[in-house]
Amino acid sequence: DLIFSLRSAFPEFPSEDGGKNITFKSSILNVCQNEFEALPRLFENADENREKAAGDGAEEGECARKQKKDRMLANMKLIGHIFLR
Repeated sequence: DLIFSLRSAFPEFPSEDGGKNITFKSSILNVCQNEFEALPRLFENADENREKAAGDGAEEGECARKQKKDRMLANMKLIGHIFLR
């Protein structure tokens, strides 16, 4: 609902390349897509860091991994809600 109300509050801007206008919805979707595409690199880095600190911070590593997983799921839910509107 927040995105739906903000979408009507912000104007559309003309595209620099002359294509479709840039809307609030398309900007949010671009940010979500970039975040989604960067997630595999985050998990790879987390796996490498977890291997380095196998005995020291196993609980902290699992907590960080869970936060990244929750972030990924929230990102997917947001994209789904945007497309349902």
